[in-house]
Amino acid sequence: MYLLQDVFFKSSGENSPWTGVIFGIVLGVVAAFFLIRTFFKNRKNVPGSSRLGGLTLYKIAKTYGLNTIQKKALADVFREDADRGPPEEDPLTVMKDPELLDSRFKRAYQRIGDFDEDEAAARQRISLLFSVRNAIEAVQNTTGTPANQIHRRYRRQQISLPCILDMVAVQEVKEHRKKVRKMILDGRRYDGTIVDISIGGCSVQSTAAIEPGTRAKIEFTSGNSPRATLAQVLRVNRTGKYGAIHMKFIKIPPGTENAINVLVFGY
Repeated sequence: MYLLQDVFFKSSGENSPWTGVIFGIVLGVVAAFFLIRTFFKNRKNVPGSSRLGGLTLYKIAKTYGLNTIQKKALADVFREDADRGPPEEDPLTVMKDPELLDSRFKRAYQRIGDFDEDEAAARQRISLLFSVRNAIEAVQNTTGTPANQIHRRYRRQQISLPCILDMVAVQEVKEHRKKVRKMILDGRRYDGTIVDISIGGCSVQSTAAIEPGTRAKIEFTSGNSPRATLAQVLRVNRTGKYGAIHMKFIKIPPGTENAINVLVFGY
């Protein structure tokens, strides 16, 4: 009886050597569980670029039709500035508020100048940044049901910017025994004032006697630099001597495109 008792029943003072090991393992598992739980809980409140997690970025990109390169650019936009405190706004909240969104894009635009890169590389980065902002704007500007959608693809900005309109004619010329169509200036030139503008087109107030379908080279100055773009007249609303010429852009050099976006968004 005593032999059996000694083998199978221990007194409270005779602990097994495995007791401490098992207790340590259990304590470690519990501690790890709470650490992991706390980590994932706090991730929702982490500011800056980490707040724009993969799932959130995927949802935003799908909503606004962004491609892979644009998704990466958008992630960079939400990256916190090195010399600023972490932003408090949630990315999904920012996406729904044009003012907050523009403040993020403006900071990203200003950061481009901090990189040690050549002018061409900077121009490409700016062009990509505005392609993302315009893609978001296009979706946000679409309202209503498909039957009665109100859709203005690009943001427009009212301004008063002097410009010159050079009329363009299309002529057929021979090049290497082939006839090709080329656009040339036909000599007609008019002064005008751009009264509103978007990346898709503009309205010009002018005395120019031109008809819908006419093509023109528009020259203006922005940021102390000369700019030019090719446009086509959509319609003309004439009141007395002056007319409002509504035009769409059909060819925009990259530098001019960036300059127009800066005018429109005020960056």
